[in-house]
Amino acid sequence: MSHRLVTSSSNPRVSAARRLRRRSQREATGLILVEGERVISDALELGVVEDLFVTPDAGGVASAAEERDVRPLWVSASVLRSLSEAVTPQGAVAIVRSPLISATDISSWSLVLVLDQVRDPGNAGTLLRAAVAAGASAVIFTEGSVDATNPKTVRASAGALFRVPVASGAELEKVAELAHGAGAAMVGAATEAALSLYEADLRVPLAVVVSNEAHGLSGDRRALLDETVSIPMPGPQESLNVSIAGALVLFEVVRQRLYA
Repeated sequence: MSHRLVTSSSNPRVSAARRLRRRSQREATGLILVEGERVISDALELGVVEDLFVTPDAGGVASAAEERDVRPLWVSASVLRSLSEAVTPQGAVAIVRSPLISATDISSWSLVLVLDQVRDPGNAGTLLRAAVAAGASAVIFTEGSVDATNPKTVRASAGALFRVPVASGAELEKVAELAHGAGAAMVGAATEAALSLYEADLRVPLAVVVSNEAHGLSGDRRALLDETVSIPMPGPQESLNVSIAGALVLFEVVRQRLYA
């Protein structure tokens, strides 16, 4: 079946979606943009899709949307590019209700990943994926971190943003207060830490803190941690990308809880 395509980005629905590329608009409306058929399919399953824009090659997700009473707007490739930050858009962009919660609403501190002033959206999205894979009970983006609903973060998370409770905007001091109040320890990785990751007891409730890619945790922020651990690196490399380091810590937690 052929569909009449919207070819102008001044279409009211398209214009409303484009405004959500700005963080201020996402925060004001509680709506975000997501793209790609896989992520949108997840959002449809959760019932959080408010609007959908598709090109003719994305008929599968359009049919799934119609089954859930979401009426897609068929658009040209150029209009879709105006909504996407991807070099090659994946055929569909949706407006969805933001899943973000307050850190005070986290119900379980069994394993919480804390992104402290992590500013790169690709790293943030990858850390979200690792957290979901490791069975984390929540993820927190502290004040100064990249926006968890940034389209690049959402795309890099490959739908993980919708599979784990995500809180945003809390100061690290508040996170420490909440973690300790719930009986969880604050643990972070530092190259110079004397205690190896593989010697630490990570079977207790934990908030795993990963920090700014360039500078790591400063002294006053590190003082909020109950323990710092180092990741053994026998090769000639001084440090790891924050998403790799975070994933290593998370999966050592998994290993200990499953097999230790």
